[in-house]
Amino acid sequence: MTFNRFTLLDLLSILGEEKVQKLISSFSCPKNGEICQFINNNATNFAKRKITVTHLILDDAKRFRAFFSLTHKPLSISEEFLTGKAKRIFERYTSYNPLSKRYEASGFLIAQLAKNFSYDDDELSGDSLIETIIQILLPIQHEIGGRILYLECDKSKPKLLDFYKRNKFEPFKERHDNKDGVTYVQMLRVL
Repeated sequence: MTFNRFTLLDLLSILGEEKVQKLISSFSCPKNGEICQFINNNATNFAKRKITVTHLILDDAKRFRAFFSLTHKPLSISEEFLTGKAKRIFERYTSYNPLSKRYEASGFLIAQLAKNFSYDDDELSGDSLIETIIQILLPIQHEIGGRILYLECDKSKPKLLDFYKRNKFEPFKERHDNKDGVTYVQMLRVL
């Protein structure tokens, strides 16, 4: 089976908003309601406003199998939070501001990444989604620069953390979100 990637913006242009909404409403991710909320309620608006662009993965039968959302965003972290390997990465690939004592960079952010649990086969791996993201970003990196790819992962999901570590992401900081009560591990990968 082959898979094809479309940006949400391209699909809106080709199919129209009503058909795209029907397509994305088929998405199921029972392990993370936030993902379903994003794809159904925010992805189209964020794409139109160029806040983040969502990429949909469709199979040969035009079934919606997975998606990811990408954006670029400033990354700034106090030197006091960095140790070990993460500190060496930041020293090498970011700028240090001695006045604020912070490392700063413009990074590529994986804002969302999910497979559709409506399909229980293993034909589409998370590893292949990460590789697709890298292949999208490498030409952009060549044109505008940037070495840091980062994301946030729920600390209470060890299998997900292991997945990202297996795909060369290194933890560098934790952040607690008081609104949803979740602690996120911020992770990065050097492109």
